[in-house]
Amino acid sequence: MKLDLFYTPIHKIKIDLSKIKLDSGPYVKTFDSKTPSTISTDNKLSSYSKKYLLEIFKEHLPFEKIELLNIWKNKYSHGDYQEIHVHAQSSFSFIIYEKIKECNTVFLNPAWKQIVCNFDDSFLNTSKIINCSTGDMLIFPSYLEHYVKKHEEEAITISGNIKVDLNKK
Repeated sequence: MKLDLFYTPIHKIKIDLSKIKLDSGPYVKTFDSKTPSTISTDNKLSSYSKKYLLEIFKEHLPFEKIELLNIWKNKYSHGDYQEIHVHAQSSFSFIIYEKIKECNTVFLNPAWKQIVCNFDDSFLNTSKIINCSTGDMLIFPSYLEHYVKKHEEEAITISGNIKVDLNKK
């Protein structure tokens, strides 16, 4: 019998991109990787789009109160990447793949540092790429370390963070 001892919920959802209206400030080279992003600029999500996203979050997350904290765009060109990171001070994070040919987002096992000290990747997987395409959204716990491998072609993602009231439904 195989048991999953520590479960990490990741939701993959096909969304309607035409319902996402995000007015973003200019792309600025941010993070250590210098990937162009609007994370530090003014991003305005239409009220219709916010309502649409909150409905999706409430459908997939078992919490009564869900708050959208922030949202931004990332634009990847040939050679652009994103270093290993988490989304601090939020409960869950999400990535919407607005324009993508190949998914380069890599999620790391929460114990990957301990695993690589004792085993090689053939025994316990330390990373996973979820096959995503344009119009897919991933929702995942904000503590989950992840990164973006170097891109070969242009890609655009919309990322954001949400906070939940820990009182379940």
